[in-house]
Amino acid sequence: RLVIFAQSSTYDKLYQSATIAVTAAAMGEEVYVVLFFEALKKFVEGKTDIEDMSAEFQNHGRDVYQKMKEMNPNSITDMIDTVKSLGTLKFLACSANVDFMGLKKEDVLKKVDEISGLPSILKLVSEADTTLYI
Repeated sequence: RLVIFAQSSTYDKLYQSATIAVTAAAMGEEVYVVLFFEALKKFVEGKTDIEDMSAEFQNHGRDVYQKMKEMNPNSITDMIDTVKSLGTLKFLACSANVDFMGLKKEDVLKKVDEISGLPSILKLVSEADTTLYI
């Protein structure tokens, strides 16, 4: 079991979270992506493919973004949708973050598999073989 905590909302971080998740799920691994803060908001609003690279890229963020899109023209949403049908990839929203970000629960539940509180999330992590924070 792999659990990914996705908090960062820049394209490079969302892309990294998605590619790790879909690759592991396609390999048969049970994968949970727990969404927090801006990553949750972008995921729910369908804005994961907006070109906004991390500050570390400084002046060459646009070049890196374009190279990433050339190498993998699929959107983050398309990658996820392709693998979701296997049943090994689940997306969770932290319940407090739904409120923090001013999101409506009914909108969130259209995009994620469930909304969970920290006790449930921490139990999930305790049963994981690998946990990543991106």
